[in-house]
Amino acid sequence: MSQIKAMKADAKQMLRQRSNRLGLVTVGILLIFSVFLPMLIAANLTCVIFGEAEGETVDLVFYAVWGGLTVLCTAPALILLYRRAYWLYRRQKDGLSAPRVLPRCGVLRCLVAGLLTLIRPVLLFLVFVGAYALAEMSEFLLYVPLVFCAVAVSVLVMWLTGFLFLFPYYICRGESVGRAIAASAEGMKHRYRSYGAYMLAFLGWVLLSLLTAGVLLILNTLPLMLFTYFIFADRVVGDQQTEDDHHE
Repeated sequence: MSQIKAMKADAKQMLRQRSNRLGLVTVGILLIFSVFLPMLIAANLTCVIFGEAEGETVDLVFYAVWGGLTVLCTAPALILLYRRAYWLYRRQKDGLSAPRVLPRCGVLRCLVAGLLTLIRPVLLFLVFVGAYALAEMSEFLLYVPLVFCAVAVSVLVMWLTGFLFLFPYYICRGESVGRAIAASAEGMKHRYRSYGAYMLAFLGWVLLSLLTAGVLLILNTLPLMLFTYFIFADRVVGDQQTEDDHHE
C-alpha cells in the first residue's frame, strides 16, 4: 500500500501542470457523453417507433438500443482516453524524448481493445444492478446479506479479470490485442496484491465522485487514477526487465 501511496503522490505532482489535467478532463467529458448520448438516442428512437406506448417490448427495445450504442461509443472513447493520458504522461516524464505521436490504433482495434477494457466495469455494474433488483423483491432483513454477496462477487470479478489490468497500457504502447493480453497476463503474475492495493487506494475518491454526480470524477479522480496507473505499469515493466536481465 505504501508503494501505491508513493505513486499517487508522484501522479499528483505530474498533474500540477494544468495542461495535463485539462487534456484529461476534456477527454473525460467525451467519455461521459459517450455514455449518456446513446441514452438520448435510444429514448428518441423508441418514441418515434412506439409513440407514447408503454410495456415490456418498449423497454426491451430501449435497453437493447441504449446498450448497443453505449458499447459502440464508449469502447473507442475509453481507449482514446487511455491513449491521451499515456501521451500526456510520457510527455511529462520523458520531456523532449517523449514520442510526439503514439502508434496508430485502427477503428476495429480500438473497438476490440475498448470492449476488453470494459469487461471489468460492465461485470461490476451488472452485479450491483442484479443485487438492487433482488433487494427490491426481497425482505428488508435480506438487504445486508445481499450487499455482502454483491461485494463478494465484485471481489471475485476483480480477481478473475485482474490479468487484463495492464492491457490498456500495452495497447497504448502500440502492441497488438493478442500481444497486449499475453503481456498483461505475464506482468500481473504475483502482483495481485499491488493490484488490490491500487483499487482500494481510490475507493474513497470513487465514492466521493458518485456523491458529486461525477463532477469530481472528471476533474480529479480520473486523471489521478490514470497517471497512477501508468506509473504502476512502468514499474511492472521495469521489474520484468530487471528479472529478465538476472535470468540472462
